[in-house]
Amino acid sequence: MKIDLKLLYRDVVYYVSIAMFITGIMFAQPLTVDSIKKNLVTRFDLIEDYTVNVKISVDMTGFRMPRKRIKLYYKAPDNIKVESRGFAIVPKTGLGGSPTQFFNMLSSIEIKADDSSLEQSKLFLIGDVITDSLDIPMSEAGEFPNMQMILSVDTEKWIITQVSAVFDSTTIFDISSEYTESDGFYLPKQTIMTIQLNSLNDWSVYDPVQGGLDHHKKGNDIAEEMGFNPVEGPLGGTITMDFSRYRVNRGLKDKIFEDSDW
Repeated sequence: MKIDLKLLYRDVVYYVSIAMFITGIMFAQPLTVDSIKKNLVTRFDLIEDYTVNVKISVDMTGFRMPRKRIKLYYKAPDNIKVESRGFAIVPKTGLGGSPTQFFNMLSSIEIKADDSSLEQSKLFLIGDVITDSLDIPMSEAGEFPNMQMILSVDTEKWIITQVSAVFDSTTIFDISSEYTESDGFYLPKQTIMTIQLNSLNDWSVYDPVQGGLDHHKKGNDIAEEMGFNPVEGPLGGTITMDFSRYRVNRGLKDKIFEDSDW
């Protein structure tokens, strides 16, 4: 029987890494923001690349898009490519699953947990959203609200199960994920993103088409130009992504991502 030494080496390295990771957690000191971030990132960084099939369903007021099937490619640290036939709405935030993406958007991160959440192996991180990380062109920096993001962390699997962005007690978007185990890794099985665009009406932002300080508009006016119809009801809705047939750590080539605009 011929033994593939390359695959054998990869498997040995993987299981040794897992053992070291688990051992480190077992003998760790009380959790801190830094240790939580390290555990999440270390766990995810064991994933070098993956491909997965995704079904996307959009249910938004005044907006129509047939259910789409796409293929998603990911390669560490942040290479993403999406293949789709025709037009498809694919949210960039949270796509790929890397916790680093969220941490790079936040400052002043704190732990929010009570006794009941700790007993359920769950805790919450809350931080202020860094304005520039949202890639939203503002007419004046002072007009942008103080937004916070809340991350729900599963401390057994070391995954982020929910992300909510809020300001003035109003949720702007919420991303909730159910996970499945594939090749020893935890990856999303289903992700639901809920968006509340009505809250954008108090934001004064640049018109992304015209641009310039003389062309700033209210958020809902821009949403209407994008195809949303406020007459039909509140602006917002959900994007549901169902993931299937993961192929993890198969050695994706860099050239796959050369023409990606992500």
